[in-house]
Amino acid sequence: MSEKNRARADRFLRIARQLNRLEWPYFRKFHELWEARWRGENSVPHRIFCYVSSDRQLILLCGCIHKDDRYKPTEAYNTAVQRRNEIENGEASTHEFDF
Repeated sequence: MSEKNRARADRFLRIARQLNRLEWPYFRKFHELWEARWRGENSVPHRIFCYVSSDRQLILLCGCIHKDDRYKPTEAYNTAVQRRNEIENGEASTHEFDF
């Protein structure tokens, strides 16, 4: 990820942290997960699949680019579901990101 895209992602996450709920246009329900949404460099749509844990923490699972109704990498959603299941089953852990 370029420095500009990283800065835009950090800015998005700071905004998201201040929200009381997951709401459009920053978040969209996508099947059983949520999709965090922002535009990166050159207006490329970036996404992070995430979910809200039982203790109301936003857990970020897998990032991707969304262009022409396709995710890149194409397996991003399946990877996110697998990671969520591993976290909930105690097979994986999370790390708190402070910014």
